[in-house]
Amino acid sequence: HAGTSVILILLFSLIGGGSVARDTDQAGVYLQGITLLALAFLSLALIVFHLTRSKRHRFREPSIPASGRGVYGLLVVSSLIPCPGATMLLLFALSLQLPLFGILGVLSMSLGMGVVISLAGYLAYAGREGLFQRLKDRRELLRKLSDGLEIASYLFIFLFSLHMARPFIADLFG
Repeated sequence: HAGTSVILILLFSLIGGGSVARDTDQAGVYLQGITLLALAFLSLALIVFHLTRSKRHRFREPSIPASGRGVYGLLVVSSLIPCPGATMLLLFALSLQLPLFGILGVLSMSLGMGVVISLAGYLAYAGREGLFQRLKDRRELLRKLSDGLEIASYLFIFLFSLHMARPFIADLFG
């Protein structure tokens, strides 16, 4: 997410020939539209995959999935949108002609967010494991609830992505 901003800002500042802020903003609009459409299609594919998988394995023992490919795919695609905070910091640093300090600032910001998000993820995982250990005798209910929440989350991402990409789609075809 922040890396996309760094790449765009540095690319446009090296190329020159225009306003770095305007070029970055225009590239950000296209990247955001394309990313939102990719997220919509990826979430739709995950819904179909989940529904076909759950029909094939309806009577098996619930378990933790072996791989999180769907989640990693969503993370990769969503990281293509430039980070507004990193973009602002880099543009400010470029206006002061201190690009190295801008990159260091973005790196510091990313590391700080990484620590906070990792800690929150670890706490959520630990809490989930503790909760599921207490509810072991209700596995079927938990499986149905988990399946429903997974499909609902993919559906939410699909609808939200399409809604947010609507201006981009209209601009492409209008």
